[in-house]
Amino acid sequence: MKNIIITENEEGQRIDKFLKKYFKQAGNGFLYKMLRKKNIVLNKKKAAGSEKLVAGDVISIFMSEETIKKFRGNIENDMPEPPVVPIDIENDADKKIRYIKYKNYRIDILYEDEYIIFFNKPAGILSQKAKKDDISMVEILEAYLIKSGQTEEGNIVQKPGICNRLDRNTSGITACGKNLKGLQALTKAIREKSVSKYYICIVEGIPEENFIMKGYLAKDNDNNRVYISDILKDNCAHGKYVHTEFKVLERYKDKALMEAKLITGRTHQIRAHLSYKGYPVSGDVKYGAKKDGRLKHYLLHAYKLQFNKEKGVLAGVSEKSITAPVPEEFKKYIPD
Repeated sequence: MKNIIITENEEGQRIDKFLKKYFKQAGNGFLYKMLRKKNIVLNKKKAAGSEKLVAGDVISIFMSEETIKKFRGNIENDMPEPPVVPIDIENDADKKIRYIKYKNYRIDILYEDEYIIFFNKPAGILSQKAKKDDISMVEILEAYLIKSGQTEEGNIVQKPGICNRLDRNTSGITACGKNLKGLQALTKAIREKSVSKYYICIVEGIPEENFIMKGYLAKDNDNNRVYISDILKDNCAHGKYVHTEFKVLERYKDKALMEAKLITGRTHQIRAHLSYKGYPVSGDVKYGAKKDGRLKHYLLHAYKLQFNKEKGVLAGVSEKSITAPVPEEFKKYIPD
């Protein structure tokens, strides 16, 4: 049996369309037969195939691993087993915090309980792998659970996972479910907006006041970027509504430190909104910033998650804020 947790990037599509992409070698007849016979179910219930998926939905597939591999097609390149990740778990006595050491990266553990864990992801690490040999936060999470004795290698039955997908060069809080219960609860909280997501960034230019950005986002897959439109135009027919609130924290000579609160959470939303407004994130050449040799990556950091009152699986973070310290790159770039 295999469980698939639907993320924000996958929601909005019909389950039959999703399954057709997932099982690349399966025909429609086979997929509908599996739905009729309840070999594939949605949230533990029989699905017709026309249901629209939302983040947090769980598709359960009751097939053998061999059958799943057969109908997935090129499984070697599609869903490889995660490689063994060499990590160390260390303690910072001064900051009273545990952290993972992976290569030259330090990944602080901001919070952990039985169900969930929050990391401070450095810029440069993927949230989820893009190709076979990538090492992402998913593999690092699995390596941590094995290394810390919370599961055995090769015996992760309920796969842990990432609930908020940060771009490779965006640093900050990565929220993870250590098991299916944690993954579902966190994803549901994010989807239902019972947790608020805040970022900080340094931008080019100096906004005179705080502002709110609303519009529609369309993705250009060929160039891996998105575009913002004020209205849902014909050439933006598949655009998704986006909403971000911006606050100016500090003003400098030719740049500003800003806070961004996500009301919706879409791919490159903050970067595209700021570029559209004329204040690109420093170092973000893709979205219009000037090239700056001092920067190895753009300066965008997911620094706070604020939870509402929670119970059950998320009781440990009820009415709490999880925060990730500002990276050293920010401090070096901000004028004295």
